[in-house]
Amino acid sequence: MLRFIPGYLLIVALLISSKPANCQNRHALLIGIDHYAAPAGYVSSKAGRGQFSNLEGCRNDVLAMQSVIVSRFGFPESNIDTLLNVAATRQRILASMESLLEGSRQGDVAFIFFAGHGSFNRNSLSFEANKTDQTIVPADSWKEGVSDIRDKELNRIFNRFLDKGIGLTVIFDCCHSGSLSRGPAGMPGNMRFMPGLDWDSKDPGRDEIPELRPGNNFLIFSAAQSDQMAAEQKDEQGIFHGAFTAALLESLTQLSAGASAYSIFTTARAILKSNGKYQEPVIGGSRERQERSLFGTATTGLQDYSSVAVSGVTGSRVRLQGGYALGLHAGNELAMFNEERDTICKLRVDTVTGINQSEATVIKGDSKLIKPGNSFRVVNWSSSCKPLLRLFIPPSTLTESDIDICLNLAKALKNSPVIKWQGQLGKGLPAPYATLFWRDKRCFIKTDRNNETEIKDADIQKVLNHCPRDSSIYVELPASSAQSELLRKTLSVNRDIVLTNTPEESNYVLFGRVGVNDQPAYGFRKTFISVSDSLESMPLETDCFVWHASDVKAGTHMPDSLADRVRKLSKLRGWIHLAQPDGAGQLFNYHLEFSRQNGQVISNQSYKIGDNITISLAVDNGIDAATISGSKMFVYVFIIDQEGRMTLLYPLDGNSGNRFPIFNGKSLLQRVELLSTEVSLPTGTDHFFVLACKDPVQNPDVVFNQDGVSSGVLSRGEGDASNPLLPLLNMGNPGQRGQPATLPANWSLRKYSFRCTY
Repeated sequence: MLRFIPGYLLIVALLISSKPANCQNRHALLIGIDHYAAPAGYVSSKAGRGQFSNLEGCRNDVLAMQSVIVSRFGFPESNIDTLLNVAATRQRILASMESLLEGSRQGDVAFIFFAGHGSFNRNSLSFEANKTDQTIVPADSWKEGVSDIRDKELNRIFNRFLDKGIGLTVIFDCCHSGSLSRGPAGMPGNMRFMPGLDWDSKDPGRDEIPELRPGNNFLIFSAAQSDQMAAEQKDEQGIFHGAFTAALLESLTQLSAGASAYSIFTTARAILKSNGKYQEPVIGGSRERQERSLFGTATTGLQDYSSVAVSGVTGSRVRLQGGYALGLHAGNELAMFNEERDTICKLRVDTVTGINQSEATVIKGDSKLIKPGNSFRVVNWSSSCKPLLRLFIPPSTLTESDIDICLNLAKALKNSPVIKWQGQLGKGLPAPYATLFWRDKRCFIKTDRNNETEIKDADIQKVLNHCPRDSSIYVELPASSAQSELLRKTLSVNRDIVLTNTPEESNYVLFGRVGVNDQPAYGFRKTFISVSDSLESMPLETDCFVWHASDVKAGTHMPDSLADRVRKLSKLRGWIHLAQPDGAGQLFNYHLEFSRQNGQVISNQSYKIGDNITISLAVDNGIDAATISGSKMFVYVFIIDQEGRMTLLYPLDGNSGNRFPIFNGKSLLQRVELLSTEVSLPTGTDHFFVLACKDPVQNPDVVFNQDGVSSGVLSRGEGDASNPLLPLLNMGNPGQRGQPATLPANWSLRKYSFRCTY
């Protein structure tokens, strides 16, 4: 679209065309249901479902997703249908899916997004062994005669899209059953689950499962496994979202619009796990489909940056149709260009007021040239200034004598011949039958058959009464009031760490166990633990340090040692959540390529202990010597494993030979082998990072290596202060005042998450 400005300027709007070069139309149906409650006084006769609990983040999910698909993926607003809250009845949902199907032609792209409750019901005629249908719950499910929408009904609809030759992407942020971890933490906030209906659908249908159909263009993301709950959470602005949707939205701001669906999924999974959520998301679709973009489109016509439209202008103040969903923060600068790509006007964001709203001030050019509908592009990098890590230290009134009582009970259980002692969670160990823990002076037990139960005046016999003979038990010790206070004081010097008031707000919580020589030892563990998940993207726990209450008086170094482990966690989480500048993908046109000994490229982002792999930097598809950026970038490749160990992989001899692109004469080297190595412990998720920047990082062997504790070197003044990325490289160190407010957009960061198994 061209807009003529009176006088002489021709301004090219940067809004993505609804019909890009591949001529695919794009249509979307976005459904978000927070309101499920029946009218006051209504009593449901539906067996198994007496209450219809409300949610808080589903409408927000829809608003955010709408903002992203318009700005980054070229969906025209006129092609997006939204159903929110009470409007999302069973009849309206099914009718809207039919309208989406009817309005899409062969070769078009369709997108269905659902955020709300999930559930299940019996199906005695199902060919599946569990005789159960998974369902999404419409807003009018409280009404008599209104059933959920079953997975078999949805499959039939989805297959009709595929039969018509329409590319279909589906995202469900809901859950279908209620499995929880067996750690001592309670329920992690709102869950998108409603109890199943005691109703038999009697549907023998054996329709094809869309993601298993050969040669189709179908992709599905689900927020959790079929036996897990999907959680809601508050983001850094206090806005509720689905935990998976929040992670997905963040991954979309980190990656280019042309990134593969699998890369988007693995990035979202890493973010979800780093936020402390136990749920395990699922991707479905052929491998070929997963390797294409999120909506299966060609990368032509997709932008590697956000276009933000103007909604209104008052003097030098500009209202923008973009907010947190697009990764905008105060300090971001946006520009509008003319046909020759000269800057006509520039804005600075002063306030982000919501999911898709912000306010800015004109800092260059004439505000009279700006009209509603004009589009601006983000041209610098701005930090959200959010903390890197949130910790919860349980409040305590316990004395040293109280800790001794808890410790003695734990030691008695450890030495008991009638029960099996389990010293820790995870590490490949099975889930314990029972978990014993304290909240201040109250003792609780949780088993795999029951929710937590308080044990008053706890002794060994009262604990054993809850446990069958030879079952296993895991015990967590509380900390004393003096210990908790000293640790709070020690951690408060780090501005990138926030101590929360509730465990639900935290990533990690303080816990204790029976340590060396049967002394109490303390560390931090993930707030919500799924002991069956050995592929976490963050450490399940830190090292634990022996620390008795009496050590507080002796001025023990233990709090400092534990603080070092916390800084390691904050640095790891900081890199996982760090988003590169808008458009940075155009600065550096290389990606990491992983291959096996036989030369086969690893496409599923997983490998096993003992595998021999080669890591290379390869030029992106479609890039040649004529189109690649002429400005060279310094490149650093490093890995952070699940235990938080950071290791520099390239370069290994300082800033020598690590400037890209690399030419052999006039020929562009398409692939540069960096190293060959054998995959070693630990198992879990390995995070690879490629940092490319205009200025060299001095002493990269110091900056990008960390063995279990924060290096702390840069905070003592080492490094090159002229490098604008110094505050980022220094993240997680004591005394840090958060990440820098703004940086020039002259650096690029690419991330890869690999699952490492036996």
